Amino acid sequence: MARDNRPEGPCCLCGTVGLLSFEHVPPQSAFNDSSVFLAEIKRLLGRDWWADSDDEIEGRTQQRGAGQYTLCEACNNKTGGWYVSDYVRLAQAAMPALSVAKAGDVVGIPVDIRPLRVFEADPGYVLQRLRPELRFS
Repeated sequence: MARDNRPEGPCCLCGTVGLLSFEHVPPQSAFNDSSVFLAEIKRLLGRDWWADSDDEIEGRTQQRGAGQYTLCEACNNKTGGWYVSDYVRLAQAAMPALSVAKAGDVVGIPVDIRPLRVFEADPGYVLQRLRPELRFS
């Protein structure tokens, strides 16, 4: 969606009604910069991936990475500054180890971050998904 065609609606954090900006979750610089397939989680869970591999899964491809239009530009810029740099450092430090790890492996990742900032990233996204009337003001 081009910048000029952004949807209008209430920001899920401050409630301001206007143009919404696209928030990448996880951040775009944390390996979220290519197309992703979006599907309902209930359609993905409980599948036998080997037996059902030929089945079509309902969903759509999103070209710009995972995320949604849920925040006004001011809130998107403000909240991104709270956690993005730590989240990206963790993702970039973890990727080499995780790309070769096998199920059940314990992986240690030396990285200098503020862990609470990384953990705050996910609840922030959950809050955006709440109905606008439940947002924080």
